[in-house]
Amino acid sequence: MKKLVFPLLLVSIAILASLWLLPQLPKQIVTNVEYNSTTMSKNVTVWLIPIVMSILIVILGLTSSWIKNRVSHARMSKPIASILNNVLFVLLLVHGIILAYGMGYNLNENMIGPLVTGAVFIAVGNFFPRLKPSSLELKRSASIDENVWRSIQRFISKAFVMCGALMLLCILIPGPAMLPIFIGILLLSIAVICAGFYYNFKRAIAK
Repeated sequence: MKKLVFPLLLVSIAILASLWLLPQLPKQIVTNVEYNSTTMSKNVTVWLIPIVMSILIVILGLTSSWIKNRVSHARMSKPIASILNNVLFVLLLVHGIILAYGMGYNLNENMIGPLVTGAVFIAVGNFFPRLKPSSLELKRSASIDENVWRSIQRFISKAFVMCGALMLLCILIPGPAMLPIFIGILLLSIAVICAGFYYNFKRAIAK
């Protein structure tokens, strides 16, 4: 039950924001004005993301009930909840951007990419320290000292969190420069993380 407190808080904020702004929004909301003029019903715009968030919470509840009495899967409960919380938080941010756009605020739609990707990287960074070598199929043929494995985890975790934070900071960059800088940071982040994991893994199995 405790795992559902934060998700329920997030979806409650989304629903309250929708109820508050619903009377103030136009019947048809125009999106992608800069490229293609597309309209959406305000009911769809206001309630789509809260409904998706609610469905995800139901899935979390069902998953928690399913693994409750299964010791082999119980260790996955907290990581699943952590990832879902990050996903819900991103959806709430996107919902806020959509509502603000519908209210007439001139927002850069390219912000959604850095927000979503940055939050996912941070979620993975928080999840990675929970992994065991067996989770990555690194079994007896590649026996890793626990201290070395912990150093790998620390590096990967910090790298994901720092790269995710840099991506989130991209939304502060004004004008069209934001998107290419974000893509550059994303590609560089993937390269650094892959190279770091490969180097540390090779060092681990060599010992």
